[in-house]
Amino acid sequence: MIKKRLIKLKNILKKKGLDALFITNPVNVYYMSGFRTDASSLVISKDVNIIITDFRYREDAEKIPDFTALTIEDNFKKTLNRALKELGVKKIGFEAGHLSYSGVQNLKAILSREKILVEPLEGTVEEIRVLKDEAEIAEIKKAVGLAKTVLCSLKSHLRPGMTERALAKMLEGLILSHGGDGNAFDTIIASGKNSSRAHAYITDKRIEKDEHVFIDFGVKLNQYNCDLTRVFFLGKIQKLLHTAYDICMEAQERAIKKVRPGAPIKEIDRAARGYIASKGFGKFFGHSLGHGVGLSVHELPRIFSKSNQTLKPNMVFTIEPGIYLEGIGGMRIEDMVLVTEKGCEILTDDIPK
Repeated sequence: MIKKRLIKLKNILKKKGLDALFITNPVNVYYMSGFRTDASSLVISKDVNIIITDFRYREDAEKIPDFTALTIEDNFKKTLNRALKELGVKKIGFEAGHLSYSGVQNLKAILSREKILVEPLEGTVEEIRVLKDEAEIAEIKKAVGLAKTVLCSLKSHLRPGMTERALAKMLEGLILSHGGDGNAFDTIIASGKNSSRAHAYITDKRIEKDEHVFIDFGVKLNQYNCDLTRVFFLGKIQKLLHTAYDICMEAQERAIKKVRPGAPIKEIDRAARGYIASKGFGKFFGHSLGHGVGLSVHELPRIFSKSNQTLKPNMVFTIEPGIYLEGIGGMRIEDMVLVTEKGCEILTDDIPK
C-alpha cells in the first residue's frame, strides 16, 4: 500500500515541477512510510525516500522498507542539507500547513546557502489520504466496532445522579479496557441545558431525571479513528427537544440518500441544512455538516455548503446535523459513511440511536 502512495506522491511532485517534498507532519510521516514517531521527518524525491531521525529511533527507522534512514549526528540542519546536496535537489516543497513560521525561516536559511528553492504546499499528502485503501477502511471499521461495544456498555451504566465528568471518565476507561489506544479527541458529554453548546466542555453537573445526555466521542485504534454522536433520554423529554431530534434524524437521512460517487458535496450539505431551515430551525445549525475521518479525526473531505468538490469512492466522512437552542438544550446525530462505487455504506448504522 505504501509503495502505491509513494508513486502517487512522486507523480504529484513531477506535475508541480518539484525535485522533492519535505514532510514534517507526524501523521503524514506515518502514512507515507509506516514509521510511527513524532520526532522524524521525510524527504521524498523522484528516486530516493529518506527518513531523518535521531539516535532514539535509529534502529526502527533502519528497518523501514523502501527508505534510507539518516541519523542526526551533529544537528538537523547539517543532516538535511547534506541529504539534499547528495540528491541534487534544486527545488523542494514543504508542508506549509504544519511547519511553524520559525521552522520555515530556518528551512529557508538552511537551503538558501545551497541555492535550493523552497515552495510551500498545502494538503499534498492529505489529498492522497482522502481516498482510503482497503486496509485503511478495515482499520476504521475496527475502530467503529470498538466504539459500538464501548457505547453499549456505557449506556447500561447511564442513570440520573451521575456527573458529566464521571460519565466521561467511565467512557475513557471502557475504551482502554476494550483494547483501544485511547480517545480520538476530547470527549463531549453535555446534559440538559449544557447541550445547547455544540462543543460543550465537560462539567461536574449532575445528570437529572427527564434530561437528555449528548455524547460525542471517538475511538483511536491502530492509528485510525472513528467519530460518533448519540443522544440518550432519561425519562420524559420536552416537546421542543423531541421535535428538534426528529428534525435532525430526518435531515441526516436526506443527506445520506444523496451520498454517491460524483455527487457535489454542497448538495449533501444542502439536503440536511435546507430541511432544517424549512422547519424553522435554520439559524440554530451553524457548523459544517461533516468532515473526513481517518488517521486524523478531522481531515479531508470537508462537507460544507461552499465546497466545489464532488464525492469519490472510498471517501470516509461524518454526517452530523445539529440543532442548538440556547437555554434549552441541543441535539446532534453523527454517523460515519463510506462512499462506495454505487452509493454509500453507513459504517455506524448498527450503533443504536
